[in-house]
Amino acid sequence: MIHLGVFNSHEFSLITDILSTPENKDIADLILPTLLERTDTNNHPQITHLITGRFGKDDLLHFSNLTHIFVPYTGLDDLDLDVLKAEGIHVHNTSAHAPFIAERAFAFILALQGKLLPSHHKLVQRDWSRDGQGGYGQFWHSLFDKKVAIYGYGHIGQHLHTMLMPFRCSIGVLAYKNREYKDTTRFSSLPSLAQWCDIMVVTAPLTDKTYGSINQEVLHEMKGKTLVNVARGLVIDEEALYDSLKNIGLYGFASDVWYHYPSKQEPLIYPSKYNLHQFDNVIMTPHDGGAEISSRQVRYEDTLNQILKTHG
Repeated sequence: MIHLGVFNSHEFSLITDILSTPENKDIADLILPTLLERTDTNNHPQITHLITGRFGKDDLLHFSNLTHIFVPYTGLDDLDLDVLKAEGIHVHNTSAHAPFIAERAFAFILALQGKLLPSHHKLVQRDWSRDGQGGYGQFWHSLFDKKVAIYGYGHIGQHLHTMLMPFRCSIGVLAYKNREYKDTTRFSSLPSLAQWCDIMVVTAPLTDKTYGSINQEVLHEMKGKTLVNVARGLVIDEEALYDSLKNIGLYGFASDVWYHYPSKQEPLIYPSKYNLHQFDNVIMTPHDGGAEISSRQVRYEDTLNQILKTHG
């Protein structure tokens, strides 16, 4: 029997619902989920497997027999990986929702290239953007035949590549560990990748190496170009981003991931210390790219299958 700890009540309900279906009866006989409280300071020696995206050294005091942690999404940046490695605790995550994150990035690209939000806001004001001679007040840029840089060519990046294929886009990636990627052009540095592309999409995980890696030098090469972030906010230097929107002249920026998030103390908060919302070429969403209606079911089914593979 696998004793599985779950902190989130919604996650617990979803897991028990999945396990209660007839097709999962065999799995249900092997996995016993337990709902835990973050504020509980007791030791839980029975818990060997834990679903959480946040775990540090102090948490070890409460789980003396923990062997596996399962993150029900992709990012691992809220885990103390050094501590977990030293304790021999295995870390797992899921990329089952990668197609949906790629789809959000794809939607961002189309919306920015097509200037959909500015056009919408103008027509709300009855502004048809005519120049008085029957012409258009502004033009938008097609996605066809564009050069798209995908920074972080993992599951999300590869799904995005597939979505871009009908538009005859050329795909550029950052060279990584001598890996070969089909139908891509490899670049040795982010500045050279940014110089080459028309559009850059950030899908790289947040690590010590990627933190702030989209910096002033990279963004200087992005004048008149489109930047999309569906990875983690801190991969892009916050001050450099604001400067590039205000002074360098990005064609457009869209992000689902941010620098500031709400808390109980401050439930209403802007996602950046800079007024990014003032720019009409910016699209902001509240980290809900993974909120596609079937995404949670897909992620937790994959997570439960991973848990089952550790049995025996």
